[in-house]
Amino acid sequence: MTTRLAGTSVTGTTFVKDEETSFLAPTGNWKVNGFTPTRKIEFLKHLMKNPSPGYASKETGISYHCFMNHYKIDAEFKSQVDSTLRESIALNKGDIENTMLCRAKEPNGFMDRMAWLRRHAPGEYNETRKVEHSISPSTIEQMNSSTNKFKVIDVDPIAPTTGEDSP
Repeated sequence: MTTRLAGTSVTGTTFVKDEETSFLAPTGNWKVNGFTPTRKIEFLKHLMKNPSPGYASKETGISYHCFMNHYKIDAEFKSQVDSTLRESIALNKGDIENTMLCRAKEPNGFMDRMAWLRRHAPGEYNETRKVEHSISPSTIEQMNSSTNKFKVIDVDPIAPTTGEDSP
């Protein structure tokens, strides 16, 4: 049994809510290999292995653009993608940390992994720095009055010396 969702459309295709998965599914014989609820579940399995929607799209056999279209219109799919991404990142973070520690002494560096960790675990890998400046009114007065004490001198530029006698 399916429920029609009025107005839900991507490139003219109408979608219905699949009762079993709660994902949106294309109606009719839209595409033999369309992004059906079964393929969305497959996508989520690939996403769990590697927290990259691009990787999951490729492994599922759909374009990233197709994924993004469904991510935007299918609230249940979006919710499950977000949840799976959080879980996959948590599971894969340890592997990346271990790889980073093993390869830290290699000459090619580790910034690729560090950038990934900063993106996906900012609370642990991004230092928070806060700098505050306070200037008293008397300091501002001193700064303003001292600028008037200096005179600008106009000078002619000198050619750089080469160590040889110049004519």
